Formats: sequence, C-alpha cells, structure tokens
Amino acid sequence: MLRGRIVSPAEAERLGLLSALVPEGGDVVAAAVALAADLAALPGLGVAHAKRLVRTAMDGTLEQGLGAERTLFVDTLTDADTRAVIGRMAAESEGRIDDAALTAAAAAIDLAPQPAAPEGE
Repeated sequence: MLRGRIVSPAEAERLGLLSALVPEGGDVVAAAVALAADLAALPGLGVAHAKRLVRTAMDGTLEQGLGAERTLFVDTLTDADTRAVIGRMAAESEGRIDDAALTAAAAAIDLAPQPAAPEGE
C-alpha cells in the first residue's frame, strides 16, 4: 500500500501479507467458511478485544495503546473460554509451556488492587 504497487497473490503470500491462499480453481467459499468456523471457535472475548485494539491503535499514544493491550489481555485471562484454550495449548505444548509460565499467567489474573497496609507495618 505504501509503495503504491499491486502484487500478485503469490507475492502477497511470500511477503506475509495474507494468512491463506486458495489455489486457482480452488473452492474459495469453502475456504472462507472454514476460516470463519475457526474464528467462531475462538473465545469471543479475546477476539472482540483484539478487534477493538486494532480499531483504536491509531487513536492514542504508544503508551496508551500498550496500556489498553495489557488491560484487555488480563481481562481475557479471566474468561473461562480463554482459560480452557490456554489449558489445551499447555497440554499440547510437549513441555514448551512449563509450570512456571502457567503459574505466572495465573498470577496475572489476580491483579485486583490490594488494600494498602496500615502505616508502620
């Protein structure tokens, strides 16, 4: 877009500009329906937050965007559907996600402000 060039689908794929390429003569509708089914199976809260972040990315400063990302990410960790997906990913990770990483993620969920300790303690 910035270079003002039209690229072929094959070049767009090579450049990483698309997530799927249906071969010529392939069933585009079936590919679109399969992609839609994959997206529909994802936790709705996480998808909604990701879309919200993309839509608002240019509305504020980098610090504001990163803050919103952290807030919405932690919010997704409180969602039962998201936690189920994380559990499945951990089970299928063949040790690439260890207990320490899962413990850290679980700790991130409990970010409610703690009452301040009385002075002198």
